[in-house]
Amino acid sequence: ILSNYRPRIRQIFRERLKDFSVEIGTLSEFEKTLETSLEIWATGPRSGAWDIKTDLARNQSFFFLTNSFLEVINSKGNIWALGDCAESTPGWPASGVIAVRQGNFLKDYLITGIRKPFRAPRNTLNILYA
Repeated sequence: ILSNYRPRIRQIFRERLKDFSVEIGTLSEFEKTLETSLEIWATGPRSGAWDIKTDLARNQSFFFLTNSFLEVINSKGNIWALGDCAESTPGWPASGVIAVRQGNFLKDYLITGIRKPFRAPRNTLNILYA
């Protein structure tokens, strides 16, 4: 976790997660079966090799395809993808600004259970470079 940060920052973060009874590890450490009430995978721009053999909807670049609720298509409504590992329908940009808003949206849904579609902001910060 937070491999780009100094060891002390990483330790503080691990301790804080432990306060919330969050168990941290790799899939190989947990073997093949996990019994959890909620799993959160932070993957970066691509989801990883574990899901290649699933029937979860992907585009040609292997990004997850999601519906307007950020649910992965073909996931029976129990897997969400957001940020830069997902291509959202109807095609919101994969950007940090959108990822933060999608994260808040999903947090609110998981806490309240109120199901409503994600609405991307009309204007976002875009950095262009040449």
